[in-house]
Order: sequence, then structure tokens, then C-alpha cells
Amino acid sequence: SGRSPLTDHPFAYALTFPVSSLFWWFFEYLNRYVWNWYYLGIENFTPFQYTFYASICFASVLPAVYATAEFLGTFRFFDDRNYDDMAWRPNVRSPVSCCVLAVLSAVGLAGIVYCPDYVYLFLWVSPLMVFVLVQILLREPCILDRLAAGSWGLVFRYEIAALCCGLCWETWNYYSMAKWIYAVPYVHRFQVWEMPLLGFGGYLPFGMECAAVAAWISPKPIERS
Repeated sequence: SGRSPLTDHPFAYALTFPVSSLFWWFFEYLNRYVWNWYYLGIENFTPFQYTFYASICFASVLPAVYATAEFLGTFRFFDDRNYDDMAWRPNVRSPVSCCVLAVLSAVGLAGIVYCPDYVYLFLWVSPLMVFVLVQILLREPCILDRLAAGSWGLVFRYEIAALCCGLCWETWNYYSMAKWIYAVPYVHRFQVWEMPLLGFGGYLPFGMECAAVAAWISPKPIERS
């Protein structure tokens, strides 16, 4: 397309790297309650070394999903206009929707602390609802705004972008000396590399979370291309 996040918004795109590191450390914190993944091959790292090297790795997450979503948008199949006029048109800014999001996010975050084996899926869903609520309260655009007009293209594109990145990450992780291992209750079967097949579903809301966070840094993630 002759455009990229790096050339369009170089400072904002550079800022996604340190923000990405903090962003993923947040999920590492939530994982302390559910223990859906843990790391092998890090035994010889000091706490400082582990934090340093992990932060470098985590810094690639947000810019990767952001750039991949923009790349997918250059293909006709992923053009947002192909997914306009969908039948289901939820309005996330309605008072009822906001109340539902608030209750579900609160219940989900509390649930991963007190009954993690049953509601661990909220680790990926609750942060998205919190981000959306904050953007609504601040009167900022959010990743789900276009759904009210029946336009699902942006959501679909970021979900697929996260899946594409996830497949790369899982592939690289499988042969890595320092690697993560999954321990997901009830669905730990039919593994693709180390990831149970159903576990890839977590990348779908994660893609939208990446769009929500990137939107605080650059306006491009939620603009219509």
C-alpha cells in the first residue's frame, strides 16, 4: 500500500514497544492466579536477567499485532467494507451494554482470583471489557464502536492478526531453549506445538485488546482505512 505504521506515525509506533512490554507484564500478573502457562529453561537467569530479557521479548507483542493488522488490511479479503451491514449490531455505548460490561469484567477478574480453574477464560476477556469501558467513559473511540453500524471488519482483522502472530510465536517457542509450557484445565488436548487447539481462541479477544491499547498511542488502529 506504500504505507505502514512505522512511516505514518514513527514516534507513536516506536512507543508501542515499551508500552507492549508493560501490557504483557499485566497478563503475566493475571497468570499468577490461573497458572495457564509457565516457563522452562530460565533457571539460570537471575531475577534481573529474567526481567530484562523477558521485557525485550514482551516489547514485540503489541507492535507485531498492530503492524500485522495493518498489513492484512492491504488485502481485498480483509477490507473492512466487506464486513459492513452484518445482522448483529450491538451498541456497546448504550447504558445497558456498559452495565453488562462492568459487571462481567468485575466478576471475571474476581473469578480468576477465587475460582481460576473455572473462569480462567476471563483472563483474556475481562481486560478487553475494562479497556472498552475506560474508552467509553473518556468519550474516546473504541474497537467495538463500528459494531453498532453492523461493521465487523476491524474486529475481524485484529482477531486474525493476533492469530497469525500467535502461530508464529507458538512455532518459535516450540524449539526455543527458554520456552513456555501450557497447563490449561479441561481443554489440554489436540496440541498444536505446545498450545492446546482450543487455546488459540484466546488470541481472538487478545487481538482486540491490542487494538484498544494501540489506539491510546496512535489513532490509526481504529480509523477506517
